Order: sequence, then structure tokens, then C-alpha cells
Amino acid sequence: MITAYVDFWKRYFDFKGKSSRSDFWWVFLVNTVLVIAWVAISIATKANVVFYDVTQHKAVSGVTGFALYFDYFWVGIGFIYYLASLIPNWSLSFRRYRDTNMNIWAAVILLVFPIVVGGLGYLGITNTILTIVNWLVQLVAFVVTLLPSNIMGDDDEY
Repeated sequence: MITAYVDFWKRYFDFKGKSSRSDFWWVFLVNTVLVIAWVAISIATKANVVFYDVTQHKAVSGVTGFALYFDYFWVGIGFIYYLASLIPNWSLSFRRYRDTNMNIWAAVILLVFPIVVGGLGYLGITNTILTIVNWLVQLVAFVVTLLPSNIMGDDDEY
């Protein structure tokens, strides 16, 4: 698990190699645990502030003072981690798709389409059909990550 996660960061811009199914899912597990821990700490610190305000018989008007700055700091830490891990997550996914000998353009579509649809949704340009197609593309991407390695594949195909 640790070696897969270290390899995840070492191969930051490696879009040409391959990554095994276990490499992909160990990194997914570690990232999921980190996000759950981040959310738990975020919730715990806010709950503590609210509890402190209630016991002091102060009006609860939201997070103020140091807690407000900690909240901004904590959100910033999460955002920095998200940005720092964005490219390695794309490269890991791309390597995983290559490991199953998926066509390079299909892999690009699986990576880019959800980003484009998310951007359109952010701009308010979305509809039901586009959302369903996005879900289907993401389902295909998920299924591909579950496929075993194709040891018969030729690296020269890419």
C-alpha cells in the first residue's frame, strides 16, 4: 500500500507507463481515508466551536474569531491537496487504462468528458441527457479500472 502511494507521487507526470489494478485501488483507498479524516476534523472543529458557544451562553451566530481563521486554513489545506493530487490522479487513471490496453482516445474521453460536463454544469449549461451520458461514461471508467491487466498488450500500440 505504501509503495503504491509513494509510486503515485513519484510518477506525477508519467502518462506513458502502466499501473496495475492494485496500484490504482491502493491509492484510491489512501486518498479516500485522507478525505474522510479531513472531513471528520472539519466537522469536529466546528462542532467543538458551537458547543463552546452554547456552554458560555453566547448567541450562536456562526463560526467567529480564531475558529473562522482555522476554518479558512483547513479549507485551504484541503484545496491545496486536491490541486496537488489532481495531475497524479489523472496520470494514474491514464496508466490504469493503458494497462487494460484501452485505446488512447477512449482513455482521453474517459478522463476529459466528466471534466467538460462538470465545467458546463458549473456554468449552468446542463440537461438530463448530458447528465445521464456523464454517469454512463463514469460507470465505464469505473468498470475499466476493475479489469485485470492485459499482459498480451503491446506498448508500441500507443
